[in-house]
Amino acid sequence: MSKSKKNGRLYGENDFETEMTVYHKDEVVNKIVTCVTVRLGLAMLICPLWPLQHISAQQPHLETRLGVITGFICLFTILLSLFTVEKPFEVLAATAAYGAVLMVFMQVGSNHGSNKVDAQDVLHYDVHSR
Repeated sequence: MSKSKKNGRLYGENDFETEMTVYHKDEVVNKIVTCVTVRLGLAMLICPLWPLQHISAQQPHLETRLGVITGFICLFTILLSLFTVEKPFEVLAATAAYGAVLMVFMQVGSNHGSNKVDAQDVLHYDVHSR
């Protein structure tokens, strides 16, 4: 192969580029990416609720609930690392925030016993403590 043919292929003088290149509108690609991102984000928030609620209703084992949270945090970190161009400390910050949200979910699901305090208990304590 001569040098001129090699350069011809690099600079698009043949039809290789027009036959193999596919162009899409930016608007369509942006809408698809936004739709996938929103659905995946909602799934990562909603999906842990069901196993956490089921586990706390069946057996209030802290280790099992922490295992579910650990699994979802690992999945979140892997997805964020693979599909975004964020820096490692930004991935860690987002993972910490996600972990905090899941811990709140776990605390809300574990209030089945006598440690549950409602508004009447607070008002009763406030009125009678004076």
